[in-house]
Amino acid sequence: MGDVVFVDWRKTTGRGGFAQDYDRPKGETEDKMKELKPPPRKHELKSWPEFFEPTLRGDKTFEIRWNDREYTVGDFLLLREYDPKTQTYTGRQIEARIDYLTDFAQQPGYVVMSISTTRADG
Repeated sequence: MGDVVFVDWRKTTGRGGFAQDYDRPKGETEDKMKELKPPPRKHELKSWPEFFEPTLRGDKTFEIRWNDREYTVGDFLLLREYDPKTQTYTGRQIEARIDYLTDFAQQPGYVVMSISTTRADG
C-alpha cells in the first residue's frame, strides 16, 4: 500500500460553497451575501374592521392583496384599521411579518401572504 495523501477537496472540486473564496477570511462571503439582500420594507395598508378583527384575534393569518408594492418575504405590513363608513382610521393597528408569499390560483396581479403578528395596538 502507498502513502495516504490528504487533499482539500474544496480547492480541487469547487464543492462546498464558494470554491474560489477558500482563501477568503471567514465571514466575508456571508457579509457580501447580506449586502445583496435588501432590508425588509414596511408597507402601510388599510384594513377594514371585518378583516382587522379576525387578524387581531389570530384567526386570520393571511392577507390577499394586489401586488402593487412588490411584497417580499421578510417585509412587514402595518395594518391600520379603517372604517369605510366614516372614511376614517380607528387608531388600532397591527404590525405583521410576511412569512410566505404566493400567487398560486389568484387573479392576475394578486398575491396571498402568510403573516405573523409582531405587534398589535388594539
